[in-house]
Formats: sequence, C-alpha cells, structure tokens
Amino acid sequence: MTRYLLRRGLSSLVALFIFLTLFFFIAQIALPGDYFSQFLIPGPLRNLLRSEAGLDQPLVIQYLIWVQGLLTGDLGLSLRGTPVSEVIWNALPTTMIVFFVGGGIGFLTGFWLGKLTGWRKHSPLLDALTFGGIALYTSFPPWLAFMMAYLFAAQLKVFRLSPTIEMMQLGRWFELGRNVIEARLLLMMGVVLVLVIGVSAVLNKLLKWRVPPVLFIILPVVAALAGAYLWGFGDEAREAYLINGLPIVIFAILSFGEVMVIMQTNIRETLYEEYTTTARAKGLSERRIRDRHAAPNALIPVLSRTVISVPYLLSGLVIIEFALEIRGVGSLLFLSTLQQDFPVVMGILVLIGL
Repeated sequence: MTRYLLRRGLSSLVALFIFLTLFFFIAQIALPGDYFSQFLIPGPLRNLLRSEAGLDQPLVIQYLIWVQGLLTGDLGLSLRGTPVSEVIWNALPTTMIVFFVGGGIGFLTGFWLGKLTGWRKHSPLLDALTFGGIALYTSFPPWLAFMMAYLFAAQLKVFRLSPTIEMMQLGRWFELGRNVIEARLLLMMGVVLVLVIGVSAVLNKLLKWRVPPVLFIILPVVAALAGAYLWGFGDEAREAYLINGLPIVIFAILSFGEVMVIMQTNIRETLYEEYTTTARAKGLSERRIRDRHAAPNALIPVLSRTVISVPYLLSGLVIIEFALEIRGVGSLLFLSTLQQDFPVVMGILVLIGL
C-alpha cells in the first residue's frame, strides 16, 4: 500500500508539473503584450519596469526562474510588487468558507433528498424534486447568481451584496481583499468541526448514537459566530456571514443536484439486495433498513463522484465570485488572467492543482 501511494503521489506531481508547464508557455504565447503594455507608460519607463519584473528575459529563462522559485517554495512577486503568497492568502478564506460550507450544505441536502426519493415509489412530487435538482445543477451560474441576488438581496433583504468596488482596479481589490475576519471565522469553524467529529465518534462508540449530519454544518457556523462576539468582532463576523451567505446558497444549489441523482440511483439498486431482504425478514423497519444498511452502501459511489466533480464546482465558483464581486480566489484568478499578472495566475494554479 505504501509503495502504491508513493507511486501515485509521484505520478500526480509529475502530471501537475506538466500541466503547469504547458499553461505557462501557452498563456504567454497566446495573449499579446504583457501587464505593463496595458498602461499608457512612456517607452523608456515601460522598458525599465519590464526589466525589473524580468519580462525582458527570453521565455525559457522566465520559466526556469519560475521553476527555481517554485521548488524553493517561493511563488514570486505579483507584477504590482506584492508577494504572490500574500495576495492568495488574502483571498483564500472567503473562497474556503463558500466552498466548504456551501459544498457541505449541497452534499447533505443532495444525500438526504436522494435517499428519500430513491427509497420511495415514483410520485409527482418526487419526480418534480428530481427534475428541479437536475435543472439547478445544469443551470448557467451567472444567470443563477443574478437571479438569486435580485431575489434574496435586493427584494427580500435576507443577504447583503459585497460592497461595490472597481473590480478592474486590482490595486483596490488587493487593498479590500484582506479577509482577516473570514480567516478567523474559518479557523474557529475548523476547530469546532474537529470537536464535533470527536464527540460524534465517542457517542457512536459508547451509546450507539449518531450525531445528525446537519449538525456538522450548523454547529461550526453558530459556534464561530458566538466566538466572534466573545472576542469582540461579532458585528464584523455577522456582516461577513450576510455577505458570504448568498454565494454559499448559490454554490449549494449548484452542487446538490448531482449528489441527489446519483444517491437516488444507487439507493434504488439496494432495494432488492440480499442484505436488504434479510433485514426485512428480521422485522426491521423500512426507515432503519434505509438509513443503517442501504444508505451507507449507496454513499460510496456518491463520494467518488463528488471528488471527481471538484474541478467543475471550482469553475462554477469562479463565475459566482466574479458575478457577485466576491473577493475570493476565483475572481482573483479571473482578474489576474485578464490583466496578465501571470505570477498570481500560476500561484493560484499551483494551489488548486495541489
């Protein structure tokens, strides 16, 4: 097993290195000009700035310099002079909150609905739920983001939109992107989640009682907000929740449909398995058979498919962040590509690839 894991790990790193190399050369060749050519800078000054940034070197030399920094753990400097690691670190907490909280809500919702709809017979309500899940999963993320923003933020006032900023001005973006509050919330949610998992394992071992899966999302969020008030930044944390709540809901809507459909299909395949028939013969209730025997076996393919779907979900998150002007890694990647700030783009690709 150890040899297999080492072999797969090395092959994954080689694949990542090849991908980054191809992107480095293709992006540099395909996009005309560079970062400094977009501004009305006099020729001598522009040449001096390009020289300081190393853009006057041959492309192969630029690549070797970048690889040398990567192997030493240095992602380099943004073309605005800010360390790439600092730029990404400032944007990372918001993206992680949206991805993990929204993805967790979407997964649990899809798992629960798939379990219910797969175990019961066909009905108009169940068919409507299935159709709705597929429709939302295949919906166009910008359209969904604008519609949800109009409904829940503009009309119902349930959530708040991110403060309007000049998204094309990356200097302003970096200034506002220091998500210290989100980083603290994320840290506290992680600590509480570990505690909930530990308590759940102890209760299951001693009392054979399982903590409802929904508590793995609710308790970290509520506990982090309560901790924020205890440490004196509760109002800022509540504001962060209100702003991040809308992308979390949108991301959950985009991610739950596939989980529901796959879970529904797998749970139906367990209806006539031998262990299901044996459990019925022993007199167990249908709910106990479904939750304790059928659902755990049907869950394995769902988990596999969810991991494979991560790149698609990340691409949807990029569009959601940019559409709602959320200062996360996704919108940072989009804007850095648009302005040809390639050190930041390559740093984000390294992070996502890993």
